[in-house]
Amino acid sequence: MHTNDWWKIALTKDYTPFDIIRQLLEKDGEFTEWQDESTMSIGGFGLNYAAVGPVRRSALDYLEFALSGDGIPAIQSVQIMEHLAAHYLNRMGRVSSPEEVVWQSGNVA
Repeated sequence: MHTNDWWKIALTKDYTPFDIIRQLLEKDGEFTEWQDESTMSIGGFGLNYAAVGPVRRSALDYLEFALSGDGIPAIQSVQIMEHLAAHYLNRMGRVSSPEEVVWQSGNVA
């Protein structure tokens, strides 16, 4: 197998690089927490975009690279980017912070 065909092997596994990229590009997070034996809290939280921004940009760069090819990587990239482009509701009815609105609108410097 040619050394540039690493992705063919990776995409045959149960957990692929695209699964990781999907998680890196989530717009918010969620938590489930037990307070005691009978009380559970669930909710959502915004991300620290200053902290996750560089990693997310690397993930987007990879998707752009994958789009320049064909086959499964290009299809996976389109599916991931489609989720990013769609209007997105926050988890648990959480309101977006001003920083999230700027990041999600693409107006990040």
